Amino acid sequence: MAEDTADRDSKTEEATPRKKEKLREKGQVAKSADVAGAATVVAVVGMLAFAGEPLAHELRAFAERSFALRDAGAPLEAVEAGGRLLFGAVLPIAAAAAVAAIGATLAQTKGLFAIASLAPKPERLDPAQGIKKVLPGPQMATETGKSLLKVGAVAFIAYRIVDDALPRLGALPSVSPERGAAEVGVVAARLALWGVASLAALAAVDYLIAWRRFHKDARMAKHEVKQEHKESEGDPKLKARRRAKQRQLADERAVRDVSAATVLVTNPTHISVALRYEPDAGDAAPVMLAHGVDEVALRMRAEARQHGVPIVENRPLARALRANGKVGQAIPVDLYEAAAQVIAHVMSIGRSGPEAEA
Repeated sequence: MAEDTADRDSKTEEATPRKKEKLREKGQVAKSADVAGAATVVAVVGMLAFAGEPLAHELRAFAERSFALRDAGAPLEAVEAGGRLLFGAVLPIAAAAAVAAIGATLAQTKGLFAIASLAPKPERLDPAQGIKKVLPGPQMATETGKSLLKVGAVAFIAYRIVDDALPRLGALPSVSPERGAAEVGVVAARLALWGVASLAALAAVDYLIAWRRFHKDARMAKHEVKQEHKESEGDPKLKARRRAKQRQLADERAVRDVSAATVLVTNPTHISVALRYEPDAGDAAPVMLAHGVDEVALRMRAEARQHGVPIVENRPLARALRANGKVGQAIPVDLYEAAAQVIAHVMSIGRSGPEAEA
């Protein structure tokens, strides 16, 4: 009994599309916060690289203005100038960071905005669940390990770059301010470039871990898959959608098959039946290619006109063919004579002849 229970509860099956859809409706998808963080850092560094030079000139001008006490008699002007500089520097960087973070999140979730995830949930107020989250466990160990890995990687890269640049940095007191600023800028650029690259690589690894964890947690037991299949088969909405799709495909096929017909028998607008009779191609008797009613019948008539298929109005034959014939098979024997008269009429007027009554 214990083994049966273990087999029943073991989640060995991949999540079905319906299970994934339900999880998505709840806002549960594979995503990593590190991806959004890395995208934000890339956007900030990119914006600094793009606007860094003009921003540096503005900072230099503001510093010279401040140290020279040009606004000693008008302190409000100094505050206003500082505010403009701060606003002009912070706004583009903040906007780039926000756009990058939102874009990275939407890319991971494929544009998901789940309202259900914003709804209040009583289980979130459960103290036991809260304690479980703060107690040591596999999840906490993984997150701690990732944090240590990120700090260690960035620290190692910074150490190597600064250690390599120490001889040049040590000579800064003996060079001009412009040369010193350029040297510091090169070191800072290397730090930024390697730091961004390491964060991007770690974010990719973290997303892979999150993706695997999500798919593992979403797995289903065999009995869950069977139960879902039963529910799907018994769902009236799913059945109705399936039937509607089948009807749509059948209607499209009926209209498309008219082009290969020898004649289209109509009633006159409510029913259309496409017949093919080509003895040279092996037809021992007329074959019903397609039939349709109402709108589909009208579409079949339009298709017949487009391809030059004769349209013959014969109400009794059209009704009998639709009631007793089967698509893809020869028509019933008792309809041979009536169909033969129609086909003979068509052959007498030619394939592209006008619509007629037989």
